[in-house]
Amino acid sequence: MKCRSICTEPLRKCCFKFVDIKCESRVSVVCTMYYLDISLILPDSPNLEITEVYLKKNILQSIKQLFGEEGTKGTIDILKFDSKEHRCVLRCTDDCYVRLRAALVVAGKYEGHTCIYAIHRASANLLSFSANSRNYQH
Repeated sequence: MKCRSICTEPLRKCCFKFVDIKCESRVSVVCTMYYLDISLILPDSPNLEITEVYLKKNILQSIKQLFGEEGTKGTIDILKFDSKEHRCVLRCTDDCYVRLRAALVVAGKYEGHTCIYAIHRASANLLSFSANSRNYQH
């Protein structure tokens, strides 16, 4: 069987979608990335210093607690982090997006302190974070 001309490129990047096409098996895998703008609220200790490493560890621990080892196999990255406001932008693959949101909702502890994760925005397009339609004035 002959492959179509699109199969000459093993990896194509287009608009935050990574497409991997394998001609031999006729399998195509589309991996869409999702972006979440979240903040960590610590009601008991609002002045606690938070680092990127401990924040990611806590998020992965919350997913593992809710879904087990299998739940932590997805890719989760911190793209932007603000330690003063305890706010960050997360990137995850589409297969772990629902698990990540669920784990953030039910998470209750950060390093032994009571915590709440607030999800401000979620989108499959990172560009949508640059503008806020609620504050736009005509």
